[in-house]
Amino acid sequence: MLIVWLKLLLTPIFASETVTVQLKWVHQSQFAGFYLAKETGLYAHQDIDILFLEGGQNINPVDALVSGGALTFQSFHRKRS
Repeated sequence: MLIVWLKLLLTPIFASETVTVQLKWVHQSQFAGFYLAKETGLYAHQDIDILFLEGGQNINPVDALVSGGALTFQSFHRKRS
């Protein structure tokens, strides 16, 4: 989630531009913070039109970013033991 916020803060965004976020997995509760922010107007308040692309088993978020299909992607980093 931190990667998404940093990318949104550091990327110039215009009101008419849609920010596309490639999720790492299918729509589910782990992305509730993103959905809640959209539904409560947090992104719109900052003039950001956001679109979440569903991920899945055969979706590589990095490929979506590199190909231009997404402006940023969501990822979780696991703590190494």
